[in-house]
Amino acid sequence: MRLANKQLSIAQYPRVLMVQLKRFKQQNGKKVKNNEVVHYPEVLECGGVRYKFNSAVVHEGSLEGGHYWAVCEKGGRYYCFNDEHVKEAEYFHKNAYLLFYTML
Repeated sequence: MRLANKQLSIAQYPRVLMVQLKRFKQQNGKKVKNNEVVHYPEVLECGGVRYKFNSAVVHEGSLEGGHYWAVCEKGGRYYCFNDEHVKEAEYFHKNAYLLFYTML
């Protein structure tokens, strides 16, 4: 097997940066959910441009089913929006798979 490198270039940085985390992997010839914890920063620097974490989409469950909810920032605090329930939360969640950052 040969190793490969993948490179991404950004010509113009967006005001809102969306990052999708790879949450699927091949295991024994089958596609399975990747539950490894990915730590993501509250402030992200990308090519000299700084972004602040704004929100995340979270999935709990398996490939066959599960539940989606969100963590969002409002007024300097973070909240968990889960169906009709809203409560204060931390910005980080181990099951996040879609991250949104806003340019500072």
